[in-house]
Amino acid sequence: MCGKDESVKGSLQYVDHITGMRVHSNTITQLVIVGTQATIYGTATINGRGSFDFVVVVYDNGEPGAGVDSFELRLGNGYTAGGTIMAGGNIRIHKER
Repeated sequence: MCGKDESVKGSLQYVDHITGMRVHSNTITQLVIVGTQATIYGTATINGRGSFDFVVVVYDNGEPGAGVDSFELRLGNGYTAGGTIMAGGNIRIHKER
């Protein structure tokens, strides 16, 4: 199933514990769901400053999520991070009814 919702609500909080960088979304502009993959588009601040485009891609590869689900963040300044969700994580993609 493919879905596109331009009136999506939500927020992104991401902390890079190695660099101390904190990403906080200003707006979520689009959500696209294709099967078990969701792609989220928006703008965010980095450490409380600026306005950077971002893309988050998540994969819900089953239960439990730890060890199989994945997360990727790409920022407009060239920063990328992500990988398989390990201990304590689980991504669930479903449509709200």
